[in-house]
Amino acid sequence: MVKRYFYSAGSVMIVVIFLVLIREIQIVSEADLNKLFLVGIFSLLVGACMYVLNTGFLNLFFQGFKSLGSMTIKKPASMKEVDDLIEADHIFKEWKNKFSSHLMTYSLGMGTGLLLLSTVWSLNL
Repeated sequence: MVKRYFYSAGSVMIVVIFLVLIREIQIVSEADLNKLFLVGIFSLLVGACMYVLNTGFLNLFFQGFKSLGSMTIKKPASMKEVDDLIEADHIFKEWKNKFSSHLMTYSLGMGTGLLLLSTVWSLNL
């Protein structure tokens, strides 16, 4: 996981630097630096939210809302059957956990890379 994090942070920095070198992106104004910074912050926010959800910190909170919802709204039998099928499918659960872990890692890495680039370029203005 740490290796993917550093790969994603480094690759974002390399791609942005490459685009600047071939003059595809011209980062000369503070507005462009602010955009890079905001995209980096948003990416870090998404990664942090996914990290909190993966740790199970809010599971008790979500289970409470799930039980409140089941008391107030009756589920159709077909929906219960689909929920049981999803709960029994271990391959889908494994894929979902793997996908969310990869997305979290890459989101945190891209956010770190963009924040580092915007910070370094803002010091050079």
